[in-house]
Amino acid sequence: MKMTFPSILFILFLYTMPFSQVQSLPVEIKCSEVAANGDVTIYWQPGGSVIDFQRNEVYYSSDIFSSFDLIAQIPDLEILHYRHIGANANAVHAYYFVRTITTTGLSFDSDTIAAILPVGSILDQTYIQLQWNALMDTLPSSCDGWYRIFCREEGGKWTKIDSTTDLSYIHEVRPCVDRYYKIEVDDSYCGSVSAIAKVDHDIEQPPTPIFDSVSVVNGRIHLGWQEVNAPDAAGYIVYLQDQGIWDTLALIPDAHTTFFIDTLNDPSVKSWKYSIAAFDYCGNVSEDMGISQAQGSILLAEPIFEVCLGRIRLHWSSYTNLPGGLGGYTVYLSENNNTFYPFVHLNASTLTYDFIQPQDKVKYSFFIRANSINGQISASSNVRYLHVRIPPQPEYAYIRYGTVVNNQSIALGFHVDTAAPIQKFFLQRMTNYSGNFAQVKEFTQKDAVIYFIDSAVNVSKNQYHYRLIVLDSCGEETLVSNLASNILLKNPHSSDLQWNAYRDWYNGLEGYEVYRIEFLDTVLVAKLNPDDTIWSDPNIDRETGAMYFIRAIEAHGNPFFFKEISQSNTVVIEPDYHFYIPTAFIPFRSTVGHIFKPFIMAIDPTEYYFAVFSRIGQMIFETHSLDEGWDGTCKGKKVESGVYVYYIRFLTRKGKYFDRSGTFVLLD
Repeated sequence: MKMTFPSILFILFLYTMPFSQVQSLPVEIKCSEVAANGDVTIYWQPGGSVIDFQRNEVYYSSDIFSSFDLIAQIPDLEILHYRHIGANANAVHAYYFVRTITTTGLSFDSDTIAAILPVGSILDQTYIQLQWNALMDTLPSSCDGWYRIFCREEGGKWTKIDSTTDLSYIHEVRPCVDRYYKIEVDDSYCGSVSAIAKVDHDIEQPPTPIFDSVSVVNGRIHLGWQEVNAPDAAGYIVYLQDQGIWDTLALIPDAHTTFFIDTLNDPSVKSWKYSIAAFDYCGNVSEDMGISQAQGSILLAEPIFEVCLGRIRLHWSSYTNLPGGLGGYTVYLSENNNTFYPFVHLNASTLTYDFIQPQDKVKYSFFIRANSINGQISASSNVRYLHVRIPPQPEYAYIRYGTVVNNQSIALGFHVDTAAPIQKFFLQRMTNYSGNFAQVKEFTQKDAVIYFIDSAVNVSKNQYHYRLIVLDSCGEETLVSNLASNILLKNPHSSDLQWNAYRDWYNGLEGYEVYRIEFLDTVLVAKLNPDDTIWSDPNIDRETGAMYFIRAIEAHGNPFFFKEISQSNTVVIEPDYHFYIPTAFIPFRSTVGHIFKPFIMAIDPTEYYFAVFSRIGQMIFETHSLDEGWDGTCKGKKVESGVYVYYIRFLTRKGKYFDRSGTFVLLD
């Protein structure tokens, strides 16, 4: 049998003792060593007589306060260690003692020794705490009493970092990599080695910060959040969503900073969406980058001035994820750069507002504020400006004149205010003050003066009345012009002229002028007062009659600095009769003038007689028909050239008989 050095020393010790002192003693348990697989090896020294020794028994328990189980019997005195296979001491506690049994049946128990089981945990961003159980209640006197602490990183070497008599240790180091720890206790006889404690690198995500609001202040987007409650928090990451992709906008390396100002993106262009995540010293980031709590800026679109509806329409984007829930929106208003004030409060589902009846030449400023239900949190939009310019209304629409042209149509001249925006205007006509006005023509041109000829009229029978209806830029009827009427000239009596008064010139009528047409000449025969609408020509030729028309003359004082006239239709005052007969004629030709007959107007055709006589008084031709004349024959034979006599008797329409006779020459 091979003797170890400790065994030899022990036997020599026994043989040198007096017999009376030789007795069995408990072994002195020294060390425990935990293998990587959790097996435990314990070591001891003999403690008594070798004469009465029968065996050593090894007892084990996973709980020092529970009963121990016999796991081994060692009858060999020289065996001073035992390996407990399957102890699993790298996961559970393991406690041991050795019982020595003598041949006399006596037993002696050693002290209890434990497998050292260290447990490491992360305290915060800079500390790892290591704790372990005591090797023994009282370390052997051969031990220096120190627990030596070793550490290595993944793939590294073991390094002693410190020693302590305590059962815990704070390692000041950032827990950002996997670390392994073991405890050793040195003894003059052997050394105890603990199980290995692994402290995984910090993978715990810091909590997602509470995102307060996204608000626009002075044209910049301000983000605010609450400081995250995490001892290892190192700062925050601001994410921005653009075109559906989330990307890092800013890294804030201070866990106490709870705001950020975005100076890169314009809040008036679009609604920018943000999320806030915390990160710790090991680079762990809040779950889902805080996207579940993302918030976007309120985009107030450009105000739309609907001038024709008399309103400014506001529209803005919705606000989501406001802490405490969205209670609604408030529209803030400023006029001419004065202080903003809350104008109207709206519910959370309303994203539009109509500002009614804005005032001309006022600069309006708006922004929208989202409010939480509890009123503790708010977020503001960008500011929009609108300088209201209400288009001016047209100030005038004036018909300058209505005058008869060529005795068959009416010419009109308009003067319209085109400095103001006009959509269009209409020319309307009414006949003889009966019925309603009907549209004649629609105008969209913007000439200051417009001329129009109305040919769909009967100027000798009817009086027509015209007006302009002006539509403003919104298509609303905003202005009605003066009336203009043609002058309808009549002769209800044989010698009288009668007409309607011309009305609705701006400054009234200066008077009327009466014109008589004499062959190719037109003669002014009278100037009348504005109140005159009847006139008789004292110089009319009763046998020839005459043609007349009237002109109305506008009075001075027109604000447009023009003076117009309006001319009537032409009327004829027929003579009592009209007689004409040629003084010579040439018969037997195919040209005009080969029939001799009188030309007579205004007579009764039933009371007509015409005869031709020779110079000696012989009747050659007679008729009662106005259409029949003498062809230069007598009883079918040509007569000789020379002088002949005619006789005519007729009754005028006025009931008066006339006789006319004379001579004429028949030419060959």
